[in-house]
Amino acid sequence: MAERLELELDPPTASWLRGEAERAGGSMSAAALAKLRDLALRDAVDAVARWHDAHPDYLDHMVEETERALAELS
Repeated sequence: MAERLELELDPPTASWLRGEAERAGGSMSAAALAKLRDLALRDAVDAVARWHDAHPDYLDHMVEETERALAELS
C-alpha cells in the first residue's frame, strides 16, 4: 500500500522538479517518486558493493561450499 507524503520544497528545487516532470510528461509527484526510487536503488547497490568489499573472500567460500554440497549429492 502506498503512503502519502507532503513535501515543502524551496523554489529552486521545486523549479527543478517541475522541469523533470515536464521532460517526463508526468506530474511532479511522479517525477519525485522516480527520482527517489533511483536514489533508493543506488543506495542498495552501494550497500551490496560495500558488503562485498568488506567480505572479499565470500565468493571463494561460496564456491567451496557449493562444491562440497555437490560432492555430497554424488
